[in-house]
Amino acid sequence: MRGWGAGCVMDQPVLSFRSSFWWSFWILWRWGTFCGTALTLALTSALGFNGGWDAHLLMVLASGLAGGLAGGLILTLAVAYFPVYVAEDGIKGYDFFGFYHFAPWLTIERIRPINLLGLRYLRVRSSAAPRELWVPLFLADMPGFCAAVADRAGPDHPLAEALQVGHPSPENSLTGSDE
Repeated sequence: MRGWGAGCVMDQPVLSFRSSFWWSFWILWRWGTFCGTALTLALTSALGFNGGWDAHLLMVLASGLAGGLAGGLILTLAVAYFPVYVAEDGIKGYDFFGFYHFAPWLTIERIRPINLLGLRYLRVRSSAAPRELWVPLFLADMPGFCAAVADRAGPDHPLAEALQVGHPSPENSLTGSDE
């Protein structure tokens, strides 16, 4: 793998984590259906379509299906091409624009959560990256990702702690304790 940044330990295994397709699809489909339905109803009203309720219903269902299929195709490509990598000496992820950056563990300065239309991320600021990395909190193997970060960065690292806040362990959730 190229472009990992200076000082990356390449003889250590690099773990790859992809976003959960179904979780992302559910959020995307809901927004797509809402916006597609609103757009369809607005356009048919503006263009003076005078069909009955059954014609409107058919157009709304067709727009929802088309939006879901188009969104699913785009999402499939995004899940395939935008994994997050965890290495022994840092994390490699994408920024808001989809460009990858490597952030060594010791250069991570700040972690902030963000909710983008129902998709939760951690924005990771590093002095080694020109822009914040966006780490999705809807990875397919979220427990494995949390364990890999804690194992490689240390359990007291700010990213490991932020991941525990965002995804507490099941035993802590049941007992209410944070020990």
